[in-house]
Amino acid sequence: IFFGVFFLLMIWMNYTQYQAFKNKTKYNFAPFAFLKLFLGSIYYFLIAAIAITYWSLRNAAIKKKENDVAQTALSNKNASLEAKTLSLQKELLQSENNFLRAQINPHFLYNSLNFLYSKTFQKQPEVAETIMMLSQIMRYSLTDFSTTNGLAHLEDEIKHIENLIKINSFRFANTLQIKLNVDGDAANKFIAPMLFITLVENVFKHGDLQDLNNPAIISCTIETLKKTITFSTKNKKDRAQINPSSNLGLANIQQRLKILYKDEFILDIQYEEPIFTAKLVIPYFDNYTN
Repeated sequence: IFFGVFFLLMIWMNYTQYQAFKNKTKYNFAPFAFLKLFLGSIYYFLIAAIAITYWSLRNAAIKKKENDVAQTALSNKNASLEAKTLSLQKELLQSENNFLRAQINPHFLYNSLNFLYSKTFQKQPEVAETIMMLSQIMRYSLTDFSTTNGLAHLEDEIKHIENLIKINSFRFANTLQIKLNVDGDAANKFIAPMLFITLVENVFKHGDLQDLNNPAIISCTIETLKKTITFSTKNKKDRAQINPSSNLGLANIQQRLKILYKDEFILDIQYEEPIFTAKLVIPYFDNYTN
């Protein structure tokens, strides 16, 4: 339609110009004068047609390329989603398998540990006590906190830390230089579970616990007026460690704190050769329905 209208418009314009020029001059036009103008119209029409055709083909090529790129991106995205879905399915299957094992293994282990405890209690009471603490550590690690709205008793958390310290002390014939100080009343106070234990495990993993002059100190201070708990660890760093720390445990606890407490916590990590200190301040709850 555009080409046809343009063609007729060019003929009309040239013919009008031809008539006007013809009426204002005393000379007669040659017979082919109008034909020349007619051919000129076709010439300009062809130029416009070629230009518009080129523009249309170029845009079509660009559009096709964009569509191909979009299709490729969509295919890659679909492939990535399929891979992620497959990975999630595998993880779900693995989790289900782990859950089934967890249902069977603890019961078996508890019975086995109780059997070992009863057999060693009379002859080797220290070994029996270690077995009992190991059983309590395992039992607490598998506690279902859903019944208390995802919160743990502060007293149970402290007991769990005490068991971990004692069992490690027994392993090293009570030569470890480590102290646990609890200041304040821990009764009827609730916190998110398994936060403090990560800092304690960090002490055992990276600390030099054989130095009499630099014992590791673990402190838990309950401030009733502020309704906060300050938990801190201080230890000399073990220079004999072959593998450097990846700080993965500290990164995990910081991520958990952000999810659980938003901005209502303080985690301060300091390392001044050779002493490593960590201080965590969090609020506590008076009951698990808060």
